[in-house]
Amino acid sequence: MNQGAAHESPIIRLLGWWIERPLYVVILMLACVWGGYWGMNNIGRLEDPPFPMSWAYVITAYPGASAQEVEQEVTDVVETALQELPYLQQMRSKSVPGRSEIQIEIDERLDPNKIPQVWDEMRRRVTEARAYLPSRAMEPLVEDDFGDVYGIYYAVTAEGFSPRQVHDLARRLSDTALSVPGVAKVNLSGQTKEAVYLEFDHQSLVRLGIPLNTVIDRLNREISVGVSSCTFAGPVMSGNFEPSLLPFFAGRLRRPRFYHFIN
Repeated sequence: MNQGAAHESPIIRLLGWWIERPLYVVILMLACVWGGYWGMNNIGRLEDPPFPMSWAYVITAYPGASAQEVEQEVTDVVETALQELPYLQQMRSKSVPGRSEIQIEIDERLDPNKIPQVWDEMRRRVTEARAYLPSRAMEPLVEDDFGDVYGIYYAVTAEGFSPRQVHDLARRLSDTALSVPGVAKVNLSGQTKEAVYLEFDHQSLVRLGIPLNTVIDRLNREISVGVSSCTFAGPVMSGNFEPSLLPFFAGRLRRPRFYHFIN
């Protein structure tokens, strides 16, 4: 009898141990049920689940300034405003001609739920530092959401529609998606950039003695507040252009206008 028990397999002995102690079986089953319920409610369901980022960037453009001017007039001012930021671990900065870049890193041990509050405080301090920046410096850009991930991607196509109409359709769809419960952020990408090309007859400019920079400066002065953006990429030479009429750069104007720069 004892020899038969000695030759029993480990699995049979384990089963016998569980049969003799049913209370442990019940406890193990309850633990498995509770663990499954907790996992269904807390484990992320996205393919790329979001994770908190412990660093951010403050980028400030300072057109026409040297690297030394950027460091003294922009970088030092912003760094001074951020030195007393809560949970600040370290701060790195880089000053190049025309641009200031500051990287802020906070303590990784901070509760992820408190990280958005730290970024809000950082934005408030950067806004206050804007009053001490030079007038030629642009508004500081705070980047703290580059860790966002998106669970669903949609492509919007509309045959027979213009790029502007497709963009308006995508904008309406994104506004509708934001009203869906559980949707935190919607980002549009791949939009077609709008542009109006101004062509100049180089021979006419030379004959009339009008430098190209003079025409561009005039355009810059005439830009209305209603224009969303304007970029001059340079002249496009064409022999089929009538130089007496130049269309004003589009963007978003309150009303279309035309200017006679060359008579």
